[in-house]
Amino acid sequence: MYRTIDGIKPPKDGDTLWRYMSLEKFVNILKTESLFFTRADKFDDPFEGFIPSEIRTSYEKSARRVAPDENIVKLLTKVNEDSRKYVMCNCWHQNQVESMAMWDKYHMRNSGIVIKTTMRDLKNSLLDSKDVFIGEVEYFYNKDYDFEYKNRLANSGSLLNQKWTYFPYFHKRRAFEHEREVRMIIDIEPFVRKALEQTIPEDLSLLQKYISEIDFPDICKVGKPFKVDVNKLINKVIISPYCDDWITETVKSVVHQYGFDFSVNSSILLNNPTFR
Repeated sequence: MYRTIDGIKPPKDGDTLWRYMSLEKFVNILKTESLFFTRADKFDDPFEGFIPSEIRTSYEKSARRVAPDENIVKLLTKVNEDSRKYVMCNCWHQNQVESMAMWDKYHMRNSGIVIKTTMRDLKNSLLDSKDVFIGEVEYFYNKDYDFEYKNRLANSGSLLNQKWTYFPYFHKRRAFEHEREVRMIIDIEPFVRKALEQTIPEDLSLLQKYISEIDFPDICKVGKPFKVDVNKLINKVIISPYCDDWITETVKSVVHQYGFDFSVNSSILLNNPTFR
């Protein structure tokens, strides 16, 4: 079920989205009729879902005012860090046209494909009842990240509300700006959020016991699939410009075998130039 988050900008319904992937992952989408969401702590970028240092410091100071016990502060911080295990992400590239840079980024020279869709069709393809938050990733210079986070937080009231819980997953360093990413996220275990939002009891030892007993199991090792209507999701499939024609024909055959009829074509980005 598609959801928005206040302060996170979603694409317009008519905006074009692309998902570049290997042929194996594409076949898996056809076979399982699902998109795979990856755990936030499993991405290459170590800052994924990272709370800026100034906000983390502010968070710890607030915890100390309410619960001076240093162990409790550490436990509260642990809850915040471990929650990244339960936020799952699925990433798309926003662009009006096919991108050669994205083919090269994902090393799709032998069997890469790209799915083309729109924001409207992406939303309409979602079948699972679980909430799916969709928004454009915003990019900051490192020095601006803390400031922007703190500035927006000052006008929002609480770090624990939904907006700020998911803020870090829709913001990245400017070094990644070329990705022009649109991100879908799901939170598979909101109980972690609820743990953060519990009313602190008068007896602080009860709070410490409560938090220390929270188990953070690896519910999934890498991520989880999410059911979609493939016919609604996929407008077109384009095969990497580096691939031979037989791969395009093979993909067409695979699509037909799984009972789908969307368009499959070879990329023309590396075709010889013509004068007509």
